[in-house]
Amino acid sequence: VQPGKAHEWLVKSLAQPRSGLTEPRRALQALRAASLDDLGLALAVRNLAESTAKRGGLALDLAIDELEPLGPEVEQQEYRIAQEALTNALKHSGANRLRVAMTTRGGQLMLTVEDNGRGIDAGAGSANGRYGLVGMQEGADLIGGVLEVMGGEQGATVQLRVPEG
Repeated sequence: VQPGKAHEWLVKSLAQPRSGLTEPRRALQALRAASLDDLGLALAVRNLAESTAKRGGLALDLAIDELEPLGPEVEQQEYRIAQEALTNALKHSGANRLRVAMTTRGGQLMLTVEDNGRGIDAGAGSANGRYGLVGMQEGADLIGGVLEVMGGEQGATVQLRVPEG
């Protein structure tokens, strides 16, 4: 095999898996957007919190305001961050109580997910840099938000603040 031909085959073989992932990623995006489109952000987060609490047998305190529609990217990232924070609380905290709040104050939309579990190491990232705390931070950055992850012996709090409008 000639070196030029081998290089061409290598380039094509490396591109194949990448292009094969494009359609599944689009399908996942459409599914995520569909729940937000159908329910709106407030109800989608409410349903997510309720189902997470039910799955984990957690007591749930909800305080979710009705919200003005936000841009689709902001709603998508807000939902993803809520989803990841709730998943982390369920899988890792050992909590028996969960509090979820989504309010607007002082020109900011605030999302708070709090548990009474074993706390969190806010400095810990994921092995691949795509999920967990790193992914939540990336999502917050995409929409101009500020993400705070606070943990101690009495639980963890994930708070996202995003300017309205």
